[in-house]
Amino acid sequence: MNRILFLIIVYITSFIWAFAFTMIGYYFGKNFNNFAIYGLIMIVIFVSVSYLFYRYINSDEILKEI
Repeated sequence: MNRILFLIIVYITSFIWAFAFTMIGYYFGKNFNNFAIYGLIMIVIFVSVSYLFYRYINSDEILKEI
């Protein structure tokens, strides 16, 4: 891969990640009491998506292709 293109992609994605975490910190810094509610919701969503992905990867159709 071209180094200049790689550096541009890394810079843009790093900026997006930094901006996202800065906004999360800014929002939850003011409303820290709400963090427990949103944190619980995010954990439930993460566990649900992980479970569905695990079920999909271990389905018969996928295992036949492997």
